[in-house]
Amino acid sequence: MSNFKAIIIVTDAPHVKPLINVIKEEIQKLHIDDVETEVIDGAILLNIAPPALDMLLRDILNPDHKPGHITLHTNKGEIQENTDNIIHLGSSGNYTDFHMTDHQTIKESGTLKDFLLKLSSNFRRPHYEHVINIFYIEDFIESPDGRRGDFIMTEGYIVPVSARRKPEFDELILLVRELKKRTTTNIQPS
Repeated sequence: MSNFKAIIIVTDAPHVKPLINVIKEEIQKLHIDDVETEVIDGAILLNIAPPALDMLLRDILNPDHKPGHITLHTNKGEIQENTDNIIHLGSSGNYTDFHMTDHQTIKESGTLKDFLLKLSSNFRRPHYEHVINIFYIEDFIESPDGRRGDFIMTEGYIVPVSARRKPEFDELILLVRELKKRTTTNIQPS
């Protein structure tokens, strides 16, 4: 394997073998094909397509994750939407806009607070007008004063993080930065 599309984890050597076994089990469970794995100096390297990587990371980082469904009302009637397809929610007073992975936006009657109660723990509220699905965070841009910032989400959505709520997200921001740093580094084995 000459080019790696992802570096999952760099860890101490004794932990690599159990972790690679967990990764291989998850790959089988998710029915992901065409994945190559290699271990070099404690780094677990994968050659894997980005959507499959997202699913794999989601299941490893949140083993209790179970795809849920939420009922949404559209002009075509009621639909059951898989919550894994929601990138983020935006507030418009007593209405909520659901921004989906298929570029669709669904406007629904109800407040963010109402919908947040129906969603799993991977949905967080960084701002009074927004709820995000943490699995679709691509980057974080901090404000010059460091008190607030913006999450850059899949599909180019920009979601603000308020100064009041930023401390709740500091750990997640560090994880996003670390994953971005590791996955954008192209490592060539020696």
